[in-house]
Amino acid sequence: MNCPRCNYPNGPGVEFCTCCHEILLHAPSKTFMRTLHKSSRMTHAPASHSSFWNNRKHFSKKMKAFFHHTGPWLLIGGGLILLCFGMVYYSSPIVRLKLNGVHLDNRTAQTGPVTYLAGNEVNTQGWAYRGEEMDTPLKNQKVTETGTVSVELASGDDTHRILRVRVKEWIKIAEVGDRNIQQVIPMNHPSIAPSTVILDRQGTVVDRQQAETVRTGRLTDFLFPRFPKGSERIGDSWTEPLTWMETVGEWKVRWEGNIQWTLEGFEPCYENLCARLTYQVKMDPQQLMPPEWAAKISGSPSFEGQGHGEALYEVKEKVLLSNTFSYGGDLSIPLSNLGDIPWDQRVGDHAPSEAGTVLLRFTDKFDIRKL
Repeated sequence: MNCPRCNYPNGPGVEFCTCCHEILLHAPSKTFMRTLHKSSRMTHAPASHSSFWNNRKHFSKKMKAFFHHTGPWLLIGGGLILLCFGMVYYSSPIVRLKLNGVHLDNRTAQTGPVTYLAGNEVNTQGWAYRGEEMDTPLKNQKVTETGTVSVELASGDDTHRILRVRVKEWIKIAEVGDRNIQQVIPMNHPSIAPSTVILDRQGTVVDRQQAETVRTGRLTDFLFPRFPKGSERIGDSWTEPLTWMETVGEWKVRWEGNIQWTLEGFEPCYENLCARLTYQVKMDPQQLMPPEWAAKISGSPSFEGQGHGEALYEVKEKVLLSNTFSYGGDLSIPLSNLGDIPWDQRVGDHAPSEAGTVLLRFTDKFDIRKL
């Protein structure tokens, strides 16, 4: 290194000039040292850290380029996949019924006569009371009835359809005490007289004529319920007032009830889809027609009990497949003279001529099914 003062050529690494003793290597400035330290730190930084950030930037650029070119196609593909899943899900008939509901129209006998099997079983136990004390038990009764019914189209136009409900055969089997009675009800019997149902063009029941006969009347009422217009979904409910006649023991009772219907759901049945309907019934005896021996009734009857039922409605054919109604309770009938009870119906001695009450405890199961 040449001396800046005397220009003497000194050897390498000499701190001061050999000739004039001028200092050759000066202390570095603070700015130079900071710059040197920074460059040294950057030079000696771990290679892995720098590689990570470089790789991350490279990956980010590649992903941006990928989405830039293929992003629209990915969105279109995802939309098509969602559309396919939605179509498969909505193509299920049960799903469509759950979403859209069902119109409970009636198309019975639209293409030809329809036959139903009907039956009911009534079990009756009876007691006679004087005040709060039991006078005597009455003989138990069990009555089973079975019949076939045909529903035919009588006439129709653009506004209404008229259906005729006819009983084809009806058999009664009764057990009264230790006696068994079997009867075939003749076709001219008033209890199985034909009834008429009038439907509007949508299939809603407008009227049920001759609906208060003991057998055909009750059958017609429960074969053609008054469903509401419009679409019904799962959980929807509605109320239908209803009046029907039946025989409990020897007593004919005219019932008045309010039926609370509920659409419970949809299910496969008979290779088609059906709507399952349930209902609860509150019943009141409105009129009582006693047997000949009990002509002297001293008051109005009372009833403690309830009823419930279940029905299946075929959605495609729009026809009621089945309806089962079960009910029962205690029917109390005040009498002015317990001595009028025939001796062959009592279990025990003849009753004294006093006022009292006849209690009839019964269960009734009424069932209709399409054949």
